[in-house]
Amino acid sequence: VWNDSGALKSIRYGASDEETLAQNARSVATAPWGAVAWIENEDLMFVSNGMLDSEKKEAPAPVRIPGVPEKIQTLHMAFNGSFYALVWSSATPNGHEIHLQRIAPDGQKLGSPVRVSALSGSTGKPLVAWDGNHFVVAWTNSTSRSPTTADSYHIFIALVPEAGDMPRSTRKMEFQSADDDIGLAVTGKEYAIAWVSNIKQTSAAVFLQRLSVDGNPVGELVEVTDGTPTACGAPKVAWIGDGYGVVWHDDRSQTGNEVYFAFVGCKEAADPASAPPSAQDLSAE
Repeated sequence: VWNDSGALKSIRYGASDEETLAQNARSVATAPWGAVAWIENEDLMFVSNGMLDSEKKEAPAPVRIPGVPEKIQTLHMAFNGSFYALVWSSATPNGHEIHLQRIAPDGQKLGSPVRVSALSGSTGKPLVAWDGNHFVVAWTNSTSRSPTTADSYHIFIALVPEAGDMPRSTRKMEFQSADDDIGLAVTGKEYAIAWVSNIKQTSAAVFLQRLSVDGNPVGELVEVTDGTPTACGAPKVAWIGDGYGVVWHDDRSQTGNEVYFAFVGCKEAADPASAPPSAQDLSAE
């Protein structure tokens, strides 16, 4: 799925022709089984393979998801094998709030939007992932944007159950970010958060912290970058079986920003019922 001069287009693996999903789309989110969600003329639109007509054998038509607030932005989506969880940031008189909406593969709403965040202020860019028991939602919040404060964004994590109208738990991390764009990955036994922090007056770095399912730090804090970039951002994380792959924007090249990759290995994911692994269980490459 990609944006082509404002038009939202997609192509399926093995297909020769691309599809145009929308002519004026923004804030696009994707998930397994052909799911795409986006904002078009302030409407929340959705399409997935669960809407395919086996008899007509035609691409499904997107549907509008009703009952969501206006002025929503920064969509992100996850799939638990049965239905989707879509998260977004929506404007309020006091700032922004994070909400989650469950959506069936056929495009039907499952319940009402769940308010995930409790604080107002500059709250945005939520991420969501399925950990096998809950939808894990991570986001940033800054109630005071002081130019003298380097890492002014607090990072929050909430666990939202498959059903219900409120999170099971919400926790503010002890570390802070210099940017509202963070990374999240889950393994089923632990989580990992990646963020950008200003380590010097003119230098920034990407850090990664493993967390237990209760949000407690596991192992050491890992500096993923190597001290070379003066500016970096937009970290993204994925679990690949024996560690975490991390990518980010990096300005070390004189020609402009590039995408860099690093691998943070660990012997195995933390078992919530066992003690956290020691620092020797972590290695960074």
